[in-house]
Amino acid sequence: MARTESPLARDPRRGRAHGAQLTPGPASFRLPRGAVIAVLAGLLLKLALLLAVHTARPEGVVYIDTGTYVRPARALLSRGTFSPSPERAPEPEINRTPGFPLLIAAVYGLFGEKAWLLSLVGVLASAGTGLAAASLAARLAGPRAAVLSAAIATFDPGSFVRSIDLLSDSTFAFLLIAALALLVRGVDRAGTGGADPLLAGLVLAAATLVRPITYYAVPILLVVAGVAVSRRTASPRRGIAAACAFLLAPLLLLGGWQVRNGLRAGTFQFAPIGGSMLLFFWAAPVQARVEGLPLTQVQERLGDRERWWRQGGAEKESDIFPGESYARLFPETSRLSLPELSRRWSRQGIDILRAHPVETVRTAMHGSVLLLLVPANLIAGTQHGLIHPTPEALHAWEDQDLRRVAATFPRAHPAASTVAVVLVLLNAGLLLLAARGVAGIPFRASGWRHAPLLATFLYLVPVSAGAASIDDRFRLPLVPILAIYAGSALARAAMAPAAHSGTPATPSAPGRRFEALPYTPAPDGGSMTISQQKNLAILVGGGPAPGINSVISAATIRAQLEGVTVLGIRDGFQWLMQGDIEHVHPLTIDEVSRIHFRGGSHIGIARANPTKDPQLLENAVISLLRLNVSRLITIGGDDTAFSAMKLAEKADGRIAVVHVPKTIDNDLDVSPDVDTFGFQTARHVGVEIVKNLMVDARTTSRWYFVIAMGRKAGHLALGIGKAAGATLTLIPEEFQGQKVRFRAIVDTLVGAILKRLSYGRRDGVAIIAEGLVLELDPEELKGLAEAERDAHGHLRIADVNIGEILKMAVQEELKRLGVKATVTDKNIGYELRCADPVPFDLEYTRDLGYCAAKYILSGGTGAMVSMQGGNFVPIPFTDMIDPQTGRTKVRMVDVHSTRYAIARRYMIRLRKDDFEDPHELARFAATCGMSLADFRDRFGYLVENELPPINLVPHGHRDAAGPGSGSYFEGETL
Repeated sequence: MARTESPLARDPRRGRAHGAQLTPGPASFRLPRGAVIAVLAGLLLKLALLLAVHTARPEGVVYIDTGTYVRPARALLSRGTFSPSPERAPEPEINRTPGFPLLIAAVYGLFGEKAWLLSLVGVLASAGTGLAAASLAARLAGPRAAVLSAAIATFDPGSFVRSIDLLSDSTFAFLLIAALALLVRGVDRAGTGGADPLLAGLVLAAATLVRPITYYAVPILLVVAGVAVSRRTASPRRGIAAACAFLLAPLLLLGGWQVRNGLRAGTFQFAPIGGSMLLFFWAAPVQARVEGLPLTQVQERLGDRERWWRQGGAEKESDIFPGESYARLFPETSRLSLPELSRRWSRQGIDILRAHPVETVRTAMHGSVLLLLVPANLIAGTQHGLIHPTPEALHAWEDQDLRRVAATFPRAHPAASTVAVVLVLLNAGLLLLAARGVAGIPFRASGWRHAPLLATFLYLVPVSAGAASIDDRFRLPLVPILAIYAGSALARAAMAPAAHSGTPATPSAPGRRFEALPYTPAPDGGSMTISQQKNLAILVGGGPAPGINSVISAATIRAQLEGVTVLGIRDGFQWLMQGDIEHVHPLTIDEVSRIHFRGGSHIGIARANPTKDPQLLENAVISLLRLNVSRLITIGGDDTAFSAMKLAEKADGRIAVVHVPKTIDNDLDVSPDVDTFGFQTARHVGVEIVKNLMVDARTTSRWYFVIAMGRKAGHLALGIGKAAGATLTLIPEEFQGQKVRFRAIVDTLVGAILKRLSYGRRDGVAIIAEGLVLELDPEELKGLAEAERDAHGHLRIADVNIGEILKMAVQEELKRLGVKATVTDKNIGYELRCADPVPFDLEYTRDLGYCAAKYILSGGTGAMVSMQGGNFVPIPFTDMIDPQTGRTKVRMVDVHSTRYAIARRYMIRLRKDDFEDPHELARFAATCGMSLADFRDRFGYLVENELPPINLVPHGHRDAAGPGSGSYFEGETL
């Protein structure tokens, strides 16, 4: 076959650009073409609507924000200070939302005072909201969901119509969704650098300056971001760092505005809107329910006209108080400053809510339903002169009395009523789709990615569910979040038939079968673009092991020289099984040629398990097909090998799969004389640590209980203990399949300490395989049964501090025996996993990587690669399965081998021949003040099942030792 050269292989500089980062950077928020087209189409239609409205109302389209923002903006331009309007003298007030007046002042200052310019700002901001929502959907649910989410967010009827006049709210919605997009990306990229949390905090602070409704969302998202990053990285320190970065901008911007308020108005209150909103929009509906009065009447009694005047809602006093002056109507409060008045309103509102808790809850629920379901088409139509409702119908709407509205409005406006019903049904459909999208989130695997969005939604709904909830401005920021999950649900539903048939559907033709329309990363590391070339992918699962980068390097170089594009899949199966193909990175020779010297994983690692749910496994296959991957190399231990086997079965020949065995536990079932890569390096580093502990133990006269990694087998513990010459090593295999008793472990350690003391030594180092925890009866370790388990269902042994438990139990037993000994527990494992590989593993892993790539490129599949006797040997997946468990076979330490017998012979621990020698036994018993009989009764059971010694020179074969050797006598044993 003619050799073709990859464009990446031909141009190393281009390859280096690809390799600049392993996780999606800002460019990765480039969207699928369909999403951009949907937003642009909506933008053009909105501009056409703006032109039509402006033509019909040449005096301007701004209505709702005129008093609140436009006049303060004019005051800024004319006076240089915040004031309700240029006509009213500045007072020591605190402008409730400084951000939007500043924006309007900037637009007016640059382009002149034209009302349609502000509407244009709102339209552009709504387009930005659609793009931000689509980018979030692409990151959370894939490109198909991004297209659908963009269309839903753009063409939502209420949002579409109101984009030309809900100016501050269009801008606020854009800033809020952009802040959430940055925050989710920051959580995604946690641990790899980036300033996303800092930028997210900056944008959210800007949104709060536009609308203070998110003021209390800042601490909520602060906690959510910190917890999400902590869970994402398993590092509380990184979570705290991300939370601090997120908090920095709000502290500076919002805190700075509070300081300004303190200097200007004598109060550090952020905005006076809180008091009026609490009284007139949350407490007033409760009071109206209690008294059975119309809402507008109760608001009027509480001082709604005063609110409107004092907060800049009218230019002239006569517009609000015809025939009477403000001071005459409100003699008690007219002399109060706006901050003082706001505090008074807050107290009134809190008193009402406290007095009627049941009605408060009912009112909030009622307002939430109105907010999410009822479109404010009546208000929009009235403001634009399209509808002229009767006073009775208008009052019923303002009172939120839907029964009165339904009884009066349809007779006068049947067409508008029909449209309203249709919009209610559309809103209900959007809610149902969004709920289905949320229900489809794999929370255990990636709930932290969705936490900022869901927390924001759950915060905004009750906060917005006041008397103004019938206005679309309060629903506007919720629509993009609903659109994201509704788009996700629709995308998942569209893929369901294809998933059932085993073939994904092309985004351009839903439901049509196709052969893996491929996606490969764009040259700038951005989002995916269609490519016809078949790709080879590499991913790493499980835990780190020295030599991973060497396998990646060798496999990439071999494939690139064959002209094949190599994709590094970030974080194992974690993203693929969620349908996310953004976390992919093209690997090049120039990038990987020197990574083999380094520990860790160049493309990340994760314990994500696609086999726990058939849908997750199907998602992984479809994701690889979308990336046009026809060959996959997995690197990992027994669990990753099992996932690779199941993925190969699910792909049904569409994807060739080869596995490279990796684990420092050395427990994969390869040839007995073949180690899994990483084991030798981990043992080397472990021996160096234990060597230092042995010196420390002798210097300080103490014992160290060293817990070594090895979830199932004791290879690593035995390798470290034997090479270092540790006092003794305990591994699960020595119990030969019997249930391990906690007392037996404790007594073995106590017996070793007593034996060592009888020889005059108060020090020692015991190496204990952590897998002993799994062999213990859970009842013997309090809390063990409740310990957390990983994605594959394995007990998180790190959560069971076996070293501390053993130390306390041994010290307690020694105390009862009247023996004093200092014991320190020490875990080693994480220090070993990412060490730079030793030369053995460097050579070994390069061989494995080369063979894996060569084998799969030659048509091989469904096998684990191994090197045996210097030759490549593929091990079929079917040969790796234990027929009893249905899982991958685990290789245990052979306790009947000479290697293990030699290790046992060098250990200082009670042995069977100790109990056969009365002099030795007397020495041990005297050390703890016991009689020989008592000592035998106390510790004798430990040696009952001791393996028989191994004969190095079997009977009848004395000459096998060699002539004149004299080294071994017939029958000498170990």
